Parts: sequence; C-alpha cells; structure tokens
Amino acid sequence: MTTPPFVTSQEAEDAISRIIWRHHHIDDNRRSGLGTRPRDVLDHLLREQHAIGVPQWVRAADVQDSLILCNWSWWDDRRRERTLLRRGLRLGLTLAELGNPLGISTPQGLRDRLDRLDALFAHHNPDEKLSRETRRVANAKDPRQHWINANEPRVRATLTALLAQLERVEKLHLGGSSPTTTGSPESIDGGPPAPVDHDLDLDVDPDTDEPDEWIDELRVEAISETLTPATLSLIGLALPEVQRSASKAALATSHGLNRAIKQAHRLRADYTRGTTEPSGK
Repeated sequence: MTTPPFVTSQEAEDAISRIIWRHHHIDDNRRSGLGTRPRDVLDHLLREQHAIGVPQWVRAADVQDSLILCNWSWWDDRRRERTLLRRGLRLGLTLAELGNPLGISTPQGLRDRLDRLDALFAHHNPDEKLSRETRRVANAKDPRQHWINANEPRVRATLTALLAQLERVEKLHLGGSSPTTTGSPESIDGGPPAPVDHDLDLDVDPDTDEPDEWIDELRVEAISETLTPATLSLIGLALPEVQRSASKAALATSHGLNRAIKQAHRLRADYTRGTTEPSGK
C-alpha cells in the first residue's frame, strides 16, 4: 500500500468548506451536524441516514472531499504516533515497552519505526534510510563529522550522563510537591516558536507545546546508530532547559547533574574549537 498524498491544513480546511457550502446550498436541514473538524465531518457523512434526500451530485462531490480528509487523518495519526513515541522515550520507557502495543518485537524494529516516521514528515516519504542518511550527514568532507567520528565515545558518554542525571533529578523531584524539568513556558534563545493553536495544523509538531521538546529530541538522538552535527546542536538546544531543572531543584555544584552540564559545555567548546581552528590557520 502506497503512502497517501500529504494533505496540508489549508487543503483540509478547503475540503471542509466545500462540503459545508454544498449542504448549505441545498438547504440540508442536517448540516449543523457536520461540525468543522475532519473526523467529525467524516463521521457525519458516513452515516447513511444523513444521505437521505441529498442529491447525487452532492454525495459524489462529498466522497471526493472526504477522501482528502481521510488522507489528512492518516497523516494526523502518524504525527500523533510519532509524538507519543518521543514522549514515551522522554518518560523513560524502553524501546521494547513502546514497541509492544504496536506489535513490534525488537528494539531495532521500534528504532526503524521512528526513523520511518521522521522520514515521513521530513521528506513525505516513509523510508527510514532517508533519516539515517540525514543523520550520517551531508558531506564526508565535513570537518564537524570528522571530529564527531574521532570523539564518538566521549560524545556518547556525555550525552548518556546528561540524560541519566536529568532523569535522576526528575524522579526525585516528582516524588515531592510538584513536577519539574519543564521550566518556564517562555521560549529560550534558539528554542521553538510559540505554539500555533490550530485544530488542523499538521505542519506544527504538538511537542512544541512543551518547553522541554529539545530534551525529548535528545533522548531520541541518544539511541541513534549515528551521531552527527545535529547531535551537538541538540545538546546545545537542550542545555538551557537542563540547567533550568538543576536551578529549580537547587542542586549543589557537586551534584551529578551539574557535573554533567559542565561536561556537556566542555564538549561543545572543544567541538567548536576542533571544527573551526583548522580553517582559521
């Protein structure tokens, strides 16, 4: 089965507008039950009793627009699945635990599923190899990739320590009076834009509603087979939220999370020097 064509929020809105216009045009006294959301409109039109008395040309046109809404719903379901898998990783669920409800029996199978979903929204093509190739990066001559390849054990150790210590602090704090880690709802420099409140917007990842989305992304990156410059960028984007969590928890400077934060900053500083000095000689 092929991947349905990608349907933008505007295309879905236009399809709904055409359906509503047709039923208004024929003065359908049941049109108030259509609603304005894709799934509500589909549910209404699929009920046979609502087709009684509706001209054939209206029903035929409704089928065409309903198929557009079906495609929108397919993409919306994939987006929701991708969001839930990322959230599960952030909450500490294993690949096996996330795969079980989906009928996926191996951790690599779940990793492939995530890669396919990432590729689906990045390229509108469900080929996990596209995501892998994107992570392998760009150009074999890229000095940033050479540095990462040469220092991969250190990068992985820094990333693992940062996430492990953050999870430790989250668990301790969640046992207290209120949760932490999310920090302030305002966006940080270089962080995501303010979320768009739109029922149909497929182009906006709902995870941007959460201020710790970069930590979520970093957890996914941590299980990637290949580290790339995007990994270092994600560490930089996640660090302000990690530091905010450490500050809220009033941790001692010797605490493991603060040490992991310093380690991450040193890693990024060395990465910057190691990838820019050769060109400056």
